[in-house]
Amino acid sequence: MSEATTPTHRGRAWAGASGETGAGPTAVGWAPPSDALDLRDRDDVPVAMNRRRRVLFLSAETYPPQYGALDGIFNRGLARRGVDCVWIMPGAVDELTRESWHGHPVWLVPKRAAATASALPAQYAASVRLLAQAVNLADGLAGPIDLVQVRDDPAMAFVAHRYARRVRIPFAYQVSHLKEEECILAAVRDLYPGRLKHFAQGGVGFVARQGLLSRADVVFPISDEMARWLSQCGIAAAKMVAVPEGVDPPRFTTGAVESRAATRARLGLGAAETALVYVGTLSRMRRLEQLIWAVAALRNRGVAVRLVIAGGDAQPGDTAFLRSTATGAGVADRVVFTGFVVPERVPQLIAACDIGISAIPDTFVYRHSSPIKILEYMALGMPVVATDIPSQRQVLGRLCPENLVSHRACALADAVTRLMGTDPAKRRQAVAAGRDWVLRHRSYDVLAGRVAASYRRLWGDESVGAEAG
Repeated sequence: MSEATTPTHRGRAWAGASGETGAGPTAVGWAPPSDALDLRDRDDVPVAMNRRRRVLFLSAETYPPQYGALDGIFNRGLARRGVDCVWIMPGAVDELTRESWHGHPVWLVPKRAAATASALPAQYAASVRLLAQAVNLADGLAGPIDLVQVRDDPAMAFVAHRYARRVRIPFAYQVSHLKEEECILAAVRDLYPGRLKHFAQGGVGFVARQGLLSRADVVFPISDEMARWLSQCGIAAAKMVAVPEGVDPPRFTTGAVESRAATRARLGLGAAETALVYVGTLSRMRRLEQLIWAVAALRNRGVAVRLVIAGGDAQPGDTAFLRSTATGAGVADRVVFTGFVVPERVPQLIAACDIGISAIPDTFVYRHSSPIKILEYMALGMPVVATDIPSQRQVLGRLCPENLVSHRACALADAVTRLMGTDPAKRRQAVAAGRDWVLRHRSYDVLAGRVAASYRRLWGDESVGAEAG
């Protein structure tokens, strides 16, 4: 590329991952009205290599987000490294609204959902128009934007990419879940009403996501396995940096949780019962009925266990389905459903139990995931039974490979029985090693360092990445 055609980032040379200088991703199959894309150019703002950097972050999480990594990694962790985030998120608002989230500005976009497949095009166009307006407002805040990042949403990615090319800054795409593939598979299995809508949403979203990932300057898949899948789909491996799930260590220390006895009493757990705990969304895609049947198998063996299931519905009826399963298996009195638990209460709930269960089926979508729950259990020094998917094998395989089992009721029951019979000293040693590994490799601060290093490579700025003094 000649010097004349190389894009400049705020007054200095910078080339995107593909070398292109501003072509919009119209090849993904749809384009919103042109008035939604009036994103201002700001090439006249010079870059100071020693100033704090600013990232415009478009996240699909509804405000206020319950996903701790957004604050732990991208607010607090990056701020310690000289990078500040400006946010755009959907929220329960009727018009574009500015709020402050932990000291960081956030623009809230009205959250709208299409009721049918035929309504999807109009909903996408309206969403893109609102997002483009939010980007213009965020861009008008004091100080230049140095990078724009999107998490999971192809419509957000469309607007972010257009903005990045207009103002000539890097564009980052974070993929935390294969949401589009999950929509298609849910439609194939006919799990929820609106099958045609799920097919359309998944199919259009997949094409859009892949087109925009190919234009990103850095891609943050949530696992190495996801990076391999995206590479097979044509995304350059060289620009992918896996950023897996992590934990916030201060929240997961034994001194940070309330009385175990008080929490057990609230949950109705007997002192002599072994309490198993599952924390997570109750989506039918996760096949959590296997946990219910495992409890029934343990009861038949004379093992006194209770299962605490903490989480909300992914779709209406998920909890009702599991309650019905427990009743049919004759263990309704052995299963406690807490409903959704706010993140601040999760450590207390986990600490009140005895064995953490991270039961994730080895299906296409979850094979490429990075579960949080196994890390939270281990950070609290709890023994874990987990199903054998790549990301959980990466965590538990080197420490307690015998606790990795298939996603079947009998295998889960066998692992729980075996763990309950383990020598206490050996079990304490294993959980201490697990906690140490999580805190050294999966703390939010460690992951923030990984993200900041990727930004630094794009900016050519050695002042970003290490913690600010």
